[in-house]
Amino acid sequence: MKKICHYLFAIAIISMVASSCSKSDTTTTTVPAVTTLTVSVDKSIIVADGYDKAVITVKDQAGTDITSQCLLIVGGGAISGNAISMEFGLHGSYEVYATKNSLTSNKVNVTVTNPPQLSDDTTAPLFAAGTSLTQLTVVFAGMLVITGAVISFTVIVCVDVEKLPHTSVAV
Repeated sequence: MKKICHYLFAIAIISMVASSCSKSDTTTTTVPAVTTLTVSVDKSIIVADGYDKAVITVKDQAGTDITSQCLLIVGGGAISGNAISMEFGLHGSYEVYATKNSLTSNKVNVTVTNPPQLSDDTTAPLFAAGTSLTQLTVVFAGMLVITGAVISFTVIVCVDVEKLPHTSVAV
């Protein structure tokens, strides 16, 4: 019985030594160094309204998105995030590019335009029961204009005139 225990003990020790000397299953992968940067934007024209935006994407030579690893430059200044959005009055053309370490990407332009004026809005035609035939809805170059036989009188009466110490301003 003692011999069997010695044999089992010897087999256990040999199996532990054999398994601890086995080759490791870990493999090492190397990531190639970034050699080129390519910048693209999803829109080349945006409206300076604070809402419209162009999203910038930077890819390396393998086509991998590395935008978060790069410094983005718009109009000569670094930005945070990867979107361009402008406020009213900042219209023009802005050069966009990216840098990472000593690499600089290609340069693309984003054009920022002012939003349309409020006077460009159109008025929808009104339809109401009892409208006479003398009222018309006229369309000029895509803008709906409502005209008709509506008369309005306004009477302004000046009761008191005050003498001001400066030159009159046209009102």
